[in-house]
Amino acid sequence: MIRRIGRKVKSLFIQPTSIVTQFESLNSERYDIVCFDDFLPKMIGSWRSIEFASYLQSFPNSKLVCLLHFYPEDKALTNAEFSEDRMKFGKKYGVEGIEARVISVNDFRKINIHSRLFYCIFINNLKKIFPIILQHRVPFIFTLYPGGGFKLYDRECEEFLRIINASDLFQGVIVTHPGIKEYLTGRNLIDERKIEFIYSVPVHQADYEPNKDKIYYGDGKRTLDICFVAAKNTAHGEDKGFDVFSTVASRLWKEHPFVRFHVVGNFTKDDLTYEIPDDRVTFYGMQDFAWFEDFYKDKDILLSPVRAHVLSVGSFDGFPTGAAVDAALYGLLLIISDPLGDNFEVKLKDGVEVLIAQSNVHSYVNILKTVIDSPSSIKAIAKNGQMRFTEITNFENQIEKRIKLIASTLSELK
Repeated sequence: MIRRIGRKVKSLFIQPTSIVTQFESLNSERYDIVCFDDFLPKMIGSWRSIEFASYLQSFPNSKLVCLLHFYPEDKALTNAEFSEDRMKFGKKYGVEGIEARVISVNDFRKINIHSRLFYCIFINNLKKIFPIILQHRVPFIFTLYPGGGFKLYDRECEEFLRIINASDLFQGVIVTHPGIKEYLTGRNLIDERKIEFIYSVPVHQADYEPNKDKIYYGDGKRTLDICFVAAKNTAHGEDKGFDVFSTVASRLWKEHPFVRFHVVGNFTKDDLTYEIPDDRVTFYGMQDFAWFEDFYKDKDILLSPVRAHVLSVGSFDGFPTGAAVDAALYGLLLIISDPLGDNFEVKLKDGVEVLIAQSNVHSYVNILKTVIDSPSSIKAIAKNGQMRFTEITNFENQIEKRIKLIASTLSELK
């Protein structure tokens, strides 16, 4: 249980005057909780969608406010696109009254947060809303996921976190990454009593029902199909390890004619380190979450050679990434990197549930050659990993803990 510690906020944050003057007048309706997101109702990943949908289902007097914005292409959605995505979101997750409860705005400064509690994910989203939170005295909780503007040992991030911790409106933070929790407490950025640690991300487990048609290399399939799934944030995706993936692919296809490579995300052939024949590598572009169910039926392995401190000093990814968790739940073998040593706390069994590699070509090539020589290990490790991540991401370990935290916070607020 997070303990609330009342303190007065420091006046270190940027002055909100110019923002607040444009804020729309509060109407008479007061919500129990207002959630904010700059991505939904787009459903590329399941974890984000199921989390917010669960809050709408569990707290009838709640609302989700979304910017007309779509990550990662950073383009404004039209109202028609938003309405269509909202309808799909409501239908998939059984959210009643979706048109009134999931609304869009063009300007975050015009969000009505007349509520007992405010919630968002990622530090960047909280920064956008924070001046309005202060102006209208709204208690808040947020989740500090990796990414989304959060950087380790970054002066601006640390200053903002200290401001948050000093605010009497701050009710608590959900932390999903062992390294983040250690960092926050070790640097005295957030009071440990306000940290709720919930490892990994929530998922809609009904999406990952065991597929009887799933096939693996060496067990009903002649090709070994290796995937890379990520968004490109740098010129050649170095933070996600795409340069490692493409160099590994360039070495393996020449020695092993049965190996095929698959890339999902905003990468193209121009991002490859070396030329690879078109019949050995396929690019699919960005895809909605529902697309992956069929895609993963005949895929074997997902590579995730992520690196820390590439986008900037202090930047890092989750362990594993959300895309890797999805792949594991669909029955793929994960070969993943752990640049910050988080598996010390997570305790995924290397060689049994996943394969952990260094973020370099040599390490990945050696592991893949071992796997190729022992094809029966692919299915065995993939199935063990699927079971472990099913346990990690189940309702009790993810959604239920978040709902209980919000409910207990609301019960303590006047």
